[in-house]
Amino acid sequence: MTSDRARQANQRNARASTGPKSVSGKARSSQNARKHGLSAASFGLEVQGEVKRLVAVLLEFTAGTPDAITAAHEVAEAQIHLQRVLALKSQITGEIQEALGGLPEPAQPASGSRRGAPLAAALEALSRLERYERRAYSRQKSAFRRFDDVIGHHGET
Repeated sequence: MTSDRARQANQRNARASTGPKSVSGKARSSQNARKHGLSAASFGLEVQGEVKRLVAVLLEFTAGTPDAITAAHEVAEAQIHLQRVLALKSQITGEIQEALGGLPEPAQPASGSRRGAPLAAALEALSRLERYERRAYSRQKSAFRRFDDVIGHHGET
């Protein structure tokens, strides 16, 4: 049970943290989640061609029932999303290697050197990316299961 004193302190703190007030601050904060586009619900037009190609490959040896087409779209979108996450991970890993000047040297720590700040930033970005990677693998696994269920149960009534 929360004490009155703690509750009042929480209310004071909540009133103080209401977000940005200025138009520019609101505009800036509204774009916080758009740094890499990995949390986007859908893909742009440039990716739709790749989705269609993957759907065609998935449906090549199956009947094109509406359920199978929907499941194939889910698999294709999950696969492309995972590829985007892994490409970004590869890019960040390259930045880490660049910050280290090639292969890491265990005897020479990066902190305190010129490469410490870029290395720390790249490691932080890699750490934040882990959540998207886990979600992408989970989404892909679920999509493949649904597709397998639809294809496996296609002839059953």
